[in-house]
Amino acid sequence: LLSAQLKQEEQRVTTGGYTTDFSLLGGAASDYYSYSVTVDGLTYTLTASANSGSPQALDTGCTSLSLNHQDARTPANCWN
Repeated sequence: LLSAQLKQEEQRVTTGGYTTDFSLLGGAASDYYSYSVTVDGLTYTLTASANSGSPQALDTGCTSLSLNHQDARTPANCWN
């Protein structure tokens, strides 16, 4: 998500806006996570959700990780 965040900011600088296409942010298929991005004007949230059946799906309370345009990371305790 941190790499995607940098790409998202680069996208804004070069095109004047954020993208909802995670593949443009370096996103790739993963056995462990599904990735998504939501955009609302000048804000965005990047999310990684643990895939069912992956070891990450067993991470109680940390199966969905998010990072937004203000670098807010949720859930905070999962980013340590």
